[in-house]
Amino acid sequence: MKRSLWWLLASPFLVAQAHAACNEGAAVYMSKRLYLEISDGGCGELLVSFSRKLQPNGQPQQDTLESFPLKDECEWNPEVKGGVDALVCHRGGRTPLAGARYRYRQIGTYRCEADGGAPEVYARYGYVCTHGCRSGVPKRMSASHGGCS
Repeated sequence: MKRSLWWLLASPFLVAQAHAACNEGAAVYMSKRLYLEISDGGCGELLVSFSRKLQPNGQPQQDTLESFPLKDECEWNPEVKGGVDALVCHRGGRTPLAGARYRYRQIGTYRCEADGGAPEVYARYGYVCTHGCRSGVPKRMSASHGGCS
């Protein structure tokens, strides 16, 4: 699943408004106990999908994957800047995100070497839990990025 470099360089608003474009994965979280993804599957409705039954490679067992419309579980805030919550999930939600709030922040960097050139360093962004970060709630979800093209 390769994404073009423009996604990486695009403003955070594009990620926050992922429902408005065709983006297979807007955010992902993987641990030993939980796989969670916010995705539109390639131009469909934006869903929160998760499973607690994982294969040895960390991927979910497909028959255990539960999916719910993101609009029913959380609200995206289009003003992703200056300390404003980017993702606010309803307390009574059916996913592990229930009751949590996330801010869109830089969470690291990654290197990319395109066409045999010198490696370049790019910012890696994600959603960091700021409220409702109890046990079982992802503390940090990686946002999709362009990858190397």
